[in-house]
Amino acid sequence: MVEKTQVSDDIIKKTHQWVELREHSNPEGLKPGEEALFADKAERDEFYHRPLYGERFNTAVYLKPEVEFNSQMFLKTGVRGTGRILLVGEALEPLRIVELGQDVLGPDVEIVPYEMRHLSRAHNSGVWPIYQEITQEFQEGEFDAVIAAQWHHCDDIPTEFAAIPRIVRDGGKVVLVDNGPTIGTFDLAGRDVLLNYLLTQFVTWAGTRNVPTDEAYEYKRRVWLANEVHDVFAAASGVLDDAHLWEYKGMAMIDGKKKAR
Repeated sequence: MVEKTQVSDDIIKKTHQWVELREHSNPEGLKPGEEALFADKAERDEFYHRPLYGERFNTAVYLKPEVEFNSQMFLKTGVRGTGRILLVGEALEPLRIVELGQDVLGPDVEIVPYEMRHLSRAHNSGVWPIYQEITQEFQEGEFDAVIAAQWHHCDDIPTEFAAIPRIVRDGGKVVLVDNGPTIGTFDLAGRDVLLNYLLTQFVTWAGTRNVPTDEAYEYKRRVWLANEVHDVFAAASGVLDDAHLWEYKGMAMIDGKKKAR
């Protein structure tokens, strides 16, 4: 028998208005807490394989309010007045991140959005050659700056980072951004039932492209925690000059200049 969920229905109703609670379900194969969201294991597996949680969850819910963080990544490009920026990320439209960038830098800066979510559908695997694949579409020195988000999808961070400067002009900036989770997030989840529940869903979704759903949390958690932010910074420093690291609310941002040839 599945143990009674630690997350009460009242908490879920107040915190997740988008969740449809089920009065009748078959809890066989579900873990504690999941019976409040899924009718059975098959529905859960389908849900975790659906990109970005389908209609039930959207990163914009918790990222959109972070205007300071999102504004800083545009400021750190160093582009002022005019210029061209490649913006690589997920959920760019619901976050309205391009519009924010135009407000910060002005209407004469061209921001080229590159939505990453289609890569999960195209590869159907846990290995995302994201930056190598994306940068192949663009010419050498085509941009004044590149903002590249979501480095947690990289299995080989140094190689992925090394692909980005090619498409940046000499002296241009690269801004690397990740919204976590971090080691601190996992530690806090051990003391916060609701955070642990949401984190398990989020990390499971991120890993199920490569392993069975039941193994996905531990698989992706290992990948995530293997890439500590200071190790990521060291990898970035290997391909960028004058690199700087900024951490904010469990998120991180690294900026640096394309190395002189």
